[in-house]
Amino acid sequence: MSQKDVADYLGYKNGQFISNWERDKSQPPIPVLKDLAKLFQIPEETIFNVVLEQHLREIAVQLHKDLVGGTKKPEDIILEQKLVNPTDK
Repeated sequence: MSQKDVADYLGYKNGQFISNWERDKSQPPIPVLKDLAKLFQIPEETIFNVVLEQHLREIAVQLHKDLVGGTKKPEDIILEQKLVNPTDK
């Protein structure tokens, strides 16, 4: 399925919106996620979990930067938290 096909399905004029999502330049609006789940036959809960994890990673990086200083990869921050709180998932 092409970017143009997805754009047409979602009511966009061209595939540039989809290209931006794929290149992590922007994210689909929340209301569009339900349509994407339907189009790609993915459970809505799966899309929810992916978006939630991405937002949590972004928040973790920003909080670490603001509170501790420096920059770390989201994976490193999350790994450190799992080592500190091993019962948390």
